[in-house]
Amino acid sequence: MLLSIDTVINTFLSSIRTMPMVEIFFGVTLFGEVVTVGFFAFLISIFLWRKCLKQEIIAIWMVLIGSALTTYLIKIIIDRPRPIDAFVFEDTASFPSGHATVAGAFYGFLTYLLWRNFKNTKYRELVIIAGAILVFLIGFSRLYLGVHYLTDVLAGYLVGLLWFFVGIKIDRITRK
Repeated sequence: MLLSIDTVINTFLSSIRTMPMVEIFFGVTLFGEVVTVGFFAFLISIFLWRKCLKQEIIAIWMVLIGSALTTYLIKIIIDRPRPIDAFVFEDTASFPSGHATVAGAFYGFLTYLLWRNFKNTKYRELVIIAGAILVFLIGFSRLYLGVHYLTDVLAGYLVGLLWFFVGIKIDRITRK
């Protein structure tokens, strides 16, 4: 049943794919690339170091490295081929989506850190909404570009969610 849902969704998205939207979602998907996320993590680490918030740096890098390693191992074990109508070439296995994992883990944890540090309810709500939209769009970009199935993205979100919670636990332990 899940495989048929995967196929139906990929077929539908393939049928409505346009070049302008491909360009937009190609830009969105870059936010889930290893180089981009690594660059952001490096910049955020410098900022946190200057603010003497070293415990957050540890949590960010543990979330990032842990989620990447978990995804890598699952990809090796499952070894699911990518959809045949992918718009962008990828040479790794399809399951789970590394972009969705990183979106849920890294950007989710950054959203948590911002939420935790804002006292104003409106800012907290905006941070959560912006974080959720970013995470959703990164996962959806992988579907729209045809490089993943829905189950790949959902599994990536689950792995990311696991590491998001690990990050929160690490943050709470190191702040004591």
